[in-house]
Amino acid sequence: MKNSVEHKSRDAAAFYPETVRARVEEETIVARQEDAWIGGVFEGGLWSFDRGREMLAAGLCSPCAYNSRSSVDAQLVRRGGAAWKTWRSLDGGRRWRPGADIFTYADAVAALARGAPEFPGGRANPADPNVLLTANGLFYMNAEIVVLHLSRDRGRTWQGPVWVRSLSPSTPRNYGQSSACLRGDGAMLLFLTGSHPGGRCRTCVLEATDLAGRRSLLSYLPQDRDFDRVHPSPVTLDDGRIVLAVTEKPAESAGHTRLYLSPDDGRSWQFLGRPNDVGDPAHLLRLCDGRLLLSYATPLPPYRICARLSEDGGATWGPEQVVREGGGSADLGSLRSAQRPDGAVVTVYQWNNAGEKGSFRGGRRHLAATHWRA
Repeated sequence: MKNSVEHKSRDAAAFYPETVRARVEEETIVARQEDAWIGGVFEGGLWSFDRGREMLAAGLCSPCAYNSRSSVDAQLVRRGGAAWKTWRSLDGGRRWRPGADIFTYADAVAALARGAPEFPGGRANPADPNVLLTANGLFYMNAEIVVLHLSRDRGRTWQGPVWVRSLSPSTPRNYGQSSACLRGDGAMLLFLTGSHPGGRCRTCVLEATDLAGRRSLLSYLPQDRDFDRVHPSPVTLDDGRIVLAVTEKPAESAGHTRLYLSPDDGRSWQFLGRPNDVGDPAHLLRLCDGRLLLSYATPLPPYRICARLSEDGGATWGPEQVVREGGGSADLGSLRSAQRPDGAVVTVYQWNNAGEKGSFRGGRRHLAATHWRA
């Protein structure tokens, strides 16, 4: 399902300075069901293969009646009959079909209760493009933990869950999102979110040379006593330095993006800058021409999806580009971007349409994709 789109910015520049329209080509539906809440692609993951000809998106699908506040509650949709599912495209993100399920919450809890082992099948090379790793949060034994699932065949089959126990015991709550990057030595850095003993959330970095084996805690990013720092998204530059976007937010309000730089393979972090006033969450992508793309949601009226570009490794950023607007509520975003073989960007995000009848607070939550030129 797709259509040609001409966006109207509704005087967006009056709300956000330096705002321009993105060069949008089309919008497509990735996944939608009338009786389900579908979203969370930032947590689930988006992968591209063969330079973007094939793509795989992972998102949360949960039964939803859309008849009350609790039916669309961000925490409650992650319980009960919820499942992390995948959708695959073989034409650069234009058409999507259902793929393999990663796990259901009920099955994951049952597997952990039985004593789920490490991943079977031997070593999993982080540099193998067919090997995928997801990290998701799970409420288990009165605690919030992170579980991993591993695929060795581009997401067609999955192994897991494996409980991440290498986080500090002083962090009572931990949250997962499938954010990772490769270091020059072939190790993978996995970025998760843990809570500091003082209560605020902070990003932590795990190191793994074998995705099926042990993972060690490498570093924490700087914390703040007033703001949570969540939703990490990394990229590796040509010179080996790592740029990381995190969302800084007070409690449940809309957050903004902070950028950090690591000159030493993720062992230490320096503040790089703040590219927006509102952006929650934000995803970093290194384009094929070397520029950095920062795509993010603005969960405040006018509800929309935006992006900025950097030509100097994240030190400075161009104007904010409006990729899509017209959302029905703040329950949108959780996005990731990939690049097609022809250079166009495919941004996949959680969406709900303004004015849709018969659903509570905005339209039915679903996954959509916008194809545009950066």
